[in-house]
Amino acid sequence: YTEIINPKYTYEKLANINTLLGQYETKFNSKNQNRVSNIKLAINKINNVLIDYNEEFSFNNIIGKRSTEQGFKSAPIIVNGEMQLGMGGGICQVSSTVYNAALYSGLEIVQARNHSIPSGYIEKGRDATVSYGNIDLIFKNNYKSPILIKNEIRDNKIITNIYGNENDKKIVDIRTDISGIIKPKTIEKESKALYEGETRIESKGRNGYKVKTYRVYKNEDGSSINEELINESYYPPKDKVLIKGTKKKVDTSKNLNSEII
Repeated sequence: YTEIINPKYTYEKLANINTLLGQYETKFNSKNQNRVSNIKLAINKINNVLIDYNEEFSFNNIIGKRSTEQGFKSAPIIVNGEMQLGMGGGICQVSSTVYNAALYSGLEIVQARNHSIPSGYIEKGRDATVSYGNIDLIFKNNYKSPILIKNEIRDNKIITNIYGNENDKKIVDIRTDISGIIKPKTIEKESKALYEGETRIESKGRNGYKVKTYRVYKNEDGSSINEELINESYYPPKDKVLIKGTKKKVDTSKNLNSEII
Protein backbone atom coordinates (compact mmCIF):
# COMPACT_ATOMS: atom_id res chain seq x y z
CA TYR A 1 0.00 0.00 0.00
CA THR A 2 1.41 3.33 -1.04
CA GLU A 3 0.09 6.50 0.50
CA ILE A 4 0.07 9.48 -1.80
CA ILE A 5 0.80 12.76 -0.03
CA ASN A 6 0.08 15.88 -1.98
CA PRO A 7 2.72 18.57 -1.56
CA LYS A 8 1.71 21.72 0.29
CA TYR A 9 3.42 23.88 -2.29
CA THR A 10 3.19 22.93 -5.95
CA TYR A 11 5.31 24.40 -8.72
CA GLU A 12 2.26 26.33 -9.92
CA LYS A 13 1.79 27.83 -6.47
CA LEU A 14 5.40 28.84 -6.05
CA ALA A 15 5.50 30.28 -9.56
CA ASN A 16 3.00 32.88 -8.34
CA ILE A 17 5.74 34.38 -6.14
CA ASN A 18 7.14 36.77 -8.71
CA THR A 19 7.40 40.26 -7.21
CA LEU A 20 8.64 42.19 -4.18
CA LEU A 21 5.67 43.22 -2.04
CA GLY A 22 7.51 45.10 0.68
CA GLN A 23 10.96 45.78 2.10
CA TYR A 24 12.42 47.34 5.22
CA GLU A 25 15.88 47.70 6.73
CA THR A 26 17.41 48.87 10.01
CA LYS A 27 21.02 49.55 11.01
CA PHE A 28 22.67 47.92 14.01
CA ASN A 29 25.85 48.53 15.99
CA SER A 30 28.41 45.84 15.29
CA LYS A 31 30.42 46.44 18.50
CA ASN A 32 28.31 44.23 20.78
CA GLN A 33 29.27 40.79 19.47
CA ASN A 34 26.69 38.87 21.51
CA ARG A 35 23.89 41.08 20.22
CA VAL A 36 25.11 40.66 16.64
CA SER A 37 25.29 36.89 17.13
CA ASN A 38 21.65 36.82 18.29
CA ILE A 39 20.58 38.94 15.32
CA LYS A 40 22.32 36.61 12.86
CA LEU A 41 20.78 33.54 14.50
CA ALA A 42 17.28 35.01 14.29
CA ILE A 43 17.85 36.14 10.69
CA ASN A 44 18.83 32.60 9.65
CA LYS A 45 15.74 31.11 11.30
CA ILE A 46 13.38 33.52 9.50
CA ASN A 47 15.06 33.36 6.10
CA ASN A 48 13.16 31.58 3.28
CA VAL A 49 9.92 31.22 5.26
CA LEU A 50 6.83 30.46 3.17
CA ILE A 51 3.41 31.54 4.42
CA ASP A 52 0.39 30.19 2.56
CA TYR A 53 -2.96 31.90 2.04
CA ASN A 54 -4.76 32.56 5.34
CA GLU A 55 -1.81 31.24 7.36
CA GLU A 56 -0.25 33.22 10.19
CA PHE A 57 3.39 34.08 10.73
CA SER A 58 4.38 33.85 14.41
CA PHE A 59 7.82 35.20 15.28
CA ASN A 60 8.02 33.22 18.53
CA ASN A 61 6.95 29.95 16.91
CA ILE A 62 9.74 30.21 14.34
CA ILE A 63 12.50 31.56 16.59
CA GLY A 64 11.68 29.33 19.55
CA LYS A 65 12.84 29.70 23.14
CA ARG A 66 15.78 32.02 23.68
CA SER A 67 18.32 29.78 25.40
CA THR A 68 21.99 28.84 25.27
CA GLU A 69 20.93 25.42 23.96
CA GLN A 70 19.39 27.19 20.96
CA GLY A 71 22.57 29.19 20.44
CA PHE A 72 21.42 32.50 21.90
CA LYS A 73 23.69 34.70 24.01
CA SER A 74 23.25 37.29 26.73
CA ALA A 75 22.93 40.87 25.47
CA PRO A 76 21.09 44.07 26.48
CA ILE A 77 17.29 43.80 26.62
CA ILE A 78 14.55 46.12 27.91
CA VAL A 79 12.70 45.06 31.07
CA ASN A 80 10.09 47.42 32.54
CA GLY A 81 11.65 50.45 30.93
CA GLU A 82 15.21 49.64 31.97
CA MET A 83 18.14 48.14 30.09
CA GLN A 84 19.62 44.95 31.49
CA LEU A 85 21.35 41.82 30.22
CA GLY A 86 19.07 39.03 29.03
CA MET A 87 19.08 35.97 26.80
CA GLY A 88 18.56 36.78 23.12
CA GLY A 89 19.05 40.53 23.34
CA GLY A 90 18.90 42.09 19.88
CA ILE A 91 16.25 39.93 18.25
CA CYS A 92 13.61 42.61 18.80
CA GLN A 93 15.41 44.58 16.10
CA VAL A 94 14.81 41.63 13.79
CA SER A 95 11.11 41.43 14.73
CA SER A 96 10.74 45.20 14.24
CA THR A 97 12.34 45.02 10.79
CA VAL A 98 10.13 42.10 9.73
CA TYR A 99 7.07 43.92 11.13
CA ASN A 100 7.69 46.96 8.96
CA ALA A 101 8.26 44.85 5.86
CA ALA A 102 4.89 43.20 6.58
CA LEU A 103 3.29 46.64 6.91
CA TYR A 104 4.63 47.73 3.53
CA SER A 105 3.50 44.42 2.02
CA GLY A 106 -0.11 45.13 2.98
CA LEU A 107 -0.33 42.06 5.21
CA GLU A 108 -2.88 41.82 8.01
CA ILE A 109 -1.29 42.59 11.39
CA VAL A 110 -2.76 40.27 14.03
CA GLN A 111 -0.52 41.12 16.97
CA ALA A 112 2.23 43.71 17.47
CA ARG A 113 3.33 45.57 20.56
CA ASN A 114 5.84 48.35 21.14
CA HIS A 115 8.71 48.36 23.65
CA SER A 116 8.37 50.16 26.99
CA ILE A 117 10.95 52.72 25.81
CA PRO A 118 11.61 54.04 22.28
CA SER A 119 14.29 52.19 20.30
CA GLY A 120 17.27 53.92 18.75
CA TYR A 121 17.15 51.91 15.52
CA ILE A 122 13.58 52.76 14.52
CA GLU A 123 11.12 55.61 14.95
CA LYS A 124 8.45 55.63 17.63
CA GLY A 125 5.36 53.61 16.78
CA ARG A 126 7.19 51.31 14.38
CA ASP A 127 8.89 48.86 16.77
CA ALA A 128 7.62 45.37 17.62
CA THR A 129 8.92 43.79 20.80
CA VAL A 130 8.81 40.03 21.40
CA SER A 131 9.17 37.84 24.48
CA TYR A 132 8.88 34.06 24.23
CA GLY A 133 5.67 32.76 25.80
CA ASN A 134 4.43 36.28 26.41
CA ILE A 135 4.60 38.86 23.60
CA ASP A 136 4.57 37.85 19.93
CA LEU A 137 4.62 39.40 16.48
CA ILE A 138 1.90 37.80 14.37
CA PHE A 139 0.66 38.70 10.91
CA LYS A 140 -1.49 36.88 8.37
CA ASN A 141 -1.12 36.25 4.66
CA ASN A 142 -4.42 37.68 3.45
CA TYR A 143 -3.55 37.06 -0.22
CA LYS A 144 -4.60 34.07 -2.35
CA SER A 145 -0.97 33.34 -3.27
CA PRO A 146 1.80 32.28 -0.86
CA ILE A 147 4.36 34.81 0.33
CA LEU A 148 8.08 34.30 0.87
CA ILE A 149 10.02 36.06 3.64
CA LYS A 150 13.71 36.64 2.94
CA ASN A 151 16.17 38.12 5.42
CA GLU A 152 19.80 39.09 5.10
CA ILE A 153 22.52 41.13 6.77
CA ARG A 154 24.52 43.56 4.67
CA ASP A 155 26.80 46.39 5.85
CA ASN A 156 25.52 46.21 9.44
CA LYS A 157 21.93 46.38 8.22
CA ILE A 158 19.06 43.94 8.70
CA ILE A 159 17.14 43.72 5.43
CA THR A 160 13.74 42.02 5.18
CA ASN A 161 12.14 41.39 1.78
CA ILE A 162 8.68 39.89 1.41
CA TYR A 163 7.78 38.46 -1.99
CA GLY A 164 4.40 37.50 -3.42
CA ASN A 165 2.25 37.79 -6.51
CA GLU A 166 2.35 40.90 -8.68
CA ASN A 167 -1.45 41.26 -8.44
CA ASP A 168 -1.11 41.81 -4.68
CA LYS A 169 1.46 44.59 -4.98
CA LYS A 170 0.29 47.78 -3.28
CA ILE A 171 1.66 51.29 -2.86
CA VAL A 172 1.87 51.76 0.88
CA ASP A 173 3.05 54.57 3.12
CA ILE A 174 3.39 54.35 6.91
CA ARG A 175 2.55 57.43 8.96
CA THR A 176 3.10 57.94 12.68
CA ASP A 177 1.47 60.72 14.69
CA ILE A 178 2.63 61.60 18.20
CA SER A 179 -0.73 62.17 19.87
CA GLY A 180 0.67 62.95 23.31
CA ILE A 181 3.88 63.77 25.18
CA ILE A 182 3.88 62.97 28.89
CA LYS A 183 6.39 64.90 30.98
CA PRO A 184 8.16 62.96 33.75
CA LYS A 185 7.46 63.63 37.43
CA THR A 186 10.26 64.70 39.76
CA ILE A 187 10.77 62.47 42.78
CA GLU A 188 12.86 63.80 45.67
CA LYS A 189 14.75 61.49 48.03
CA GLU A 190 16.73 62.36 51.11
CA SER A 191 20.25 61.11 51.77
CA LYS A 192 22.59 61.45 54.75
CA ALA A 193 25.51 60.90 52.39
CA LEU A 194 25.11 64.48 51.11
CA TYR A 195 25.28 67.70 53.08
CA GLU A 196 22.31 70.00 53.41
CA GLY A 197 22.00 72.16 50.30
CA GLU A 198 23.70 69.55 48.11
CA THR A 199 21.73 67.70 45.42
CA ARG A 200 22.50 64.88 43.04
CA ILE A 201 20.54 63.61 40.05
CA GLU A 202 20.01 59.86 40.39
CA SER A 203 17.89 59.58 37.23
CA LYS A 204 17.44 62.26 34.57
CA GLY A 205 14.05 60.84 33.61
CA ARG A 206 12.54 60.85 30.13
CA ASN A 207 9.37 61.88 28.36
CA GLY A 208 6.58 59.43 27.68
CA TYR A 209 4.82 59.25 24.31
CA LYS A 210 1.51 58.21 22.81
CA VAL A 211 1.87 57.36 19.13
CA LYS A 212 -0.66 56.33 16.49
CA THR A 213 0.56 54.32 13.50
CA TYR A 214 -1.36 54.43 10.23
CA ARG A 215 -0.99 52.46 7.00
CA VAL A 216 -1.90 54.59 3.99
CA TYR A 217 -2.75 52.98 0.63
CA LYS A 218 -2.02 55.18 -2.37
CA ASN A 219 -2.58 55.41 -6.11
CA GLU A 220 0.33 55.59 -8.52
CA ASP A 221 -0.02 59.37 -8.64
CA GLY A 222 0.53 59.51 -4.86
CA SER A 223 -3.06 60.32 -3.95
CA SER A 224 -4.49 58.51 -0.93
CA ILE A 225 -7.02 55.69 -1.44
CA ASN A 226 -7.65 54.91 2.23
CA GLU A 227 -5.81 54.55 5.51
CA GLU A 228 -6.10 52.26 8.51
CA LEU A 229 -5.05 52.68 12.12
CA ILE A 230 -2.57 49.87 12.75
CA ASN A 231 -1.48 50.46 16.30
CA GLU A 232 -1.58 52.82 19.25
CA SER A 233 1.73 52.73 21.09
CA TYR A 234 2.37 53.99 24.60
CA TYR A 235 5.86 54.61 25.94
CA PRO A 236 5.54 55.50 29.65
CA PRO A 237 7.60 58.36 31.08
CA LYS A 238 10.42 57.72 33.53
CA ASP A 239 10.49 59.79 36.70
CA LYS A 240 13.33 62.21 37.37
CA VAL A 241 14.90 61.30 40.72
CA LEU A 242 16.65 64.00 42.74
CA ILE A 243 18.73 63.19 45.84
CA LYS A 244 18.80 65.95 48.48
CA GLY A 245 21.34 65.99 51.28
CA THR A 246 20.33 66.00 54.96
CA LYS A 247 23.75 65.75 56.60
CA LYS A 248 24.42 68.73 58.84
CA LYS A 249 27.59 70.71 58.33
CA VAL A 250 29.69 71.11 61.46
CA ASP A 251 30.76 74.69 62.13
CA THR A 252 34.35 74.13 63.22
CA SER A 253 34.98 77.82 63.80
CA LYS A 254 33.03 77.77 67.10
CA ASN A 255 35.21 75.00 68.52
CA LEU A 256 38.49 76.85 68.10
CA ASN A 257 40.06 78.17 71.34
CA SER A 258 41.58 81.54 70.59
CA GLU A 259 44.22 82.90 72.93
CA ILE A 260 45.12 86.55 72.67
CA ILE A 261 48.67 87.33 73.63
